[in-house]
Amino acid sequence: MNTSPLPVVRLTRAGSYCSGTLVAPDLQPHAYVAPRLVLTCAHFFREPGPYRVTRAGVSARVSAVRVINGTDLALALLDRPAGPRAVPGLLRDRVQLGQTTCTRGFGGRALDVHDYRGLLVATLPWAVSRDGLTRVRHGALVAHGAVKGDSGGPVLLGDTVAGVQSLVLDPFGMNLGLATVSLVAPHLPSLRRAARALLLMKGAHA
Repeated sequence: MNTSPLPVVRLTRAGSYCSGTLVAPDLQPHAYVAPRLVLTCAHFFREPGPYRVTRAGVSARVSAVRVINGTDLALALLDRPAGPRAVPGLLRDRVQLGQTTCTRGFGGRALDVHDYRGLLVATLPWAVSRDGLTRVRHGALVAHGAVKGDSGGPVLLGDTVAGVQSLVLDPFGMNLGLATVSLVAPHLPSLRRAARALLLMKGAHA
């Protein structure tokens, strides 16, 4: 698996944070683009901002958000373009059981991005958090996939984003090594519409 640097960022608000990935307006891979969009988890935006985005050479605020209804995916618009860099594309195909994944994020209050290698062990028509507030539609279960704080981080197959980290199974605070991922492929039409809507706001463009 290629683990070349990818533009993984840290989103923060008062008392909390999550991870995310810079993506292009067309959600395709690019070798050189100045992105304004961050793919991350929807549940982070249940609490009010302001939201800041840092790391990967970025220091910006979130000026708008579009949540994909029915699942734990969101796109956030930066108030200024990030500097030019390579960005990953989103997977358009179905995932296969037994594939090796790499989840990247700032879980465990890490100062730098870390990688968790995992194994895709099941697909899930739906999943829900213990409090019933975070819901995933069209998800996957990854063994040894993530820790808290990795939420919103990219779950990669090679250098392609297959999904976003959403939930960890941790009864009584014990991480059992199972992570629920929100897959992107089933929601690509909605993500494309959200990207267009965000970039049309106030004349934003990449």
